[in-house]
Amino acid sequence: MWLGSRHPQGDVEGLFSSPAKKWGVGIVVALTVVAYGLVTLVLRRPLWLPSGELDRVTLTESVCLGIVCTSLGAFVHFRFFWEDHPVLWRFSQLGQTISLLAFLGTLGFMAVKGLGLL
Repeated sequence: MWLGSRHPQGDVEGLFSSPAKKWGVGIVVALTVVAYGLVTLVLRRPLWLPSGELDRVTLTESVCLGIVCTSLGAFVHFRFFWEDHPVLWRFSQLGQTISLLAFLGTLGFMAVKGLGLL
């Protein structure tokens, strides 16, 4: 329970307790970030770079960007959509932990490989 203090049996009147905010952030924002990450993984190149810059992006950088975006979107989904659920909140904690480990592990790998982040 170290990633969040909200509990379904406790005070759940927080920032994302309304259904519109819960679905807006927990589904729409998370799905957008995950979709970008998955498209980057499938195409093996980022979509937002100008065409001249794509030649300088390696396959490893593209895959790492896809994993970072996918894990970030998954974390947002588990945090803001499932956190207040009366039954699934425990799985939310597990999902947040796994997503955070994937995010930090990929950033660590990129730093070790010298991909220009540090």
